[in-house]
Amino acid sequence: MSSSVKRQIAGAPASQLVFPDEILEEIFLRLDAVEDLVRASAACTAFRRVVSSRRFRCLYPAPVLGVLEFDAPGRFHPAEPPHRSAPAARALAQAADFTFSFLGASHCWQICDARDSHVLLYRRVGVTGAFADLMVCDPLLRRHVQLPAIPDDLAAATGGWGMQEFDSFLDPFLDPDSDKDKEKPDFSFRVICAVQCEHKLVTFHFSSVTGQWRGITFNRTIPLDPFFVSFQKMFERHYAHGFIFWTISIVSSFMVMLNLNDMKLSVVDLPPDSHGNPRARAIVEAGDRSIHS
Repeated sequence: MSSSVKRQIAGAPASQLVFPDEILEEIFLRLDAVEDLVRASAACTAFRRVVSSRRFRCLYPAPVLGVLEFDAPGRFHPAEPPHRSAPAARALAQAADFTFSFLGASHCWQICDARDSHVLLYRRVGVTGAFADLMVCDPLLRRHVQLPAIPDDLAAATGGWGMQEFDSFLDPFLDPDSDKDKEKPDFSFRVICAVQCEHKLVTFHFSSVTGQWRGITFNRTIPLDPFFVSFQKMFERHYAHGFIFWTISIVSSFMVMLNLNDMKLSVVDLPPDSHGNPRARAIVEAGDRSIHS
């Protein structure tokens, strides 16, 4: 064999072995430490896709790794020993960027929600703007998507001056496996914005798959008394079994319910003994898929 042929054979790149997701899942399930999963998620998007899938999370429930302060970006408090998640929390704190420096002017953004490795940020451009700018980012992989503004024709449903409260959050019911973004299959999300007006509740929904907003308006025949409607405290949000519940005011005998499966709004009557005390209201999941108040 000639030396040129030998050099060609020696210099030929070895083919990279690619494992299907099912094999990767079996490998990850056999890891001894949770922090190894964090390192695997940070290694590449293929590993992250497997670890963040709903099927894998059902087999390997995500542990509590720490607390992220919503009013101070950059302050992540990892779990500490003797908590069993302390090593994984330490690995996450070292690998992720919770200062959001990859956003550039990160000091302009504030945290309003966090779920499944996604963080929802908002900022107010001016005092006259009705809606805040919204952005979804991944502090571990340092990716971000700024949401487009809510279209004027949808925003007009709020009536403008009657707006009392603006509540934005990530959809907790989203199944990453069934709502894939073809461009970024491991970065799929939905954002819901609920706007409390004097006489109605309007919800807007954004999907990373369609890249569009849609809106639903719920009208109540009895006007909400502005005196009893305050910021946040009288606008409590609860989640259970694919439903979002809102307390509208301190004197309300009902809660507004949003079905995250079909995005329909309806009313749920409250027990008589819970009227007038919003802090006494709680929505909990029962083991038989029922919801108790």
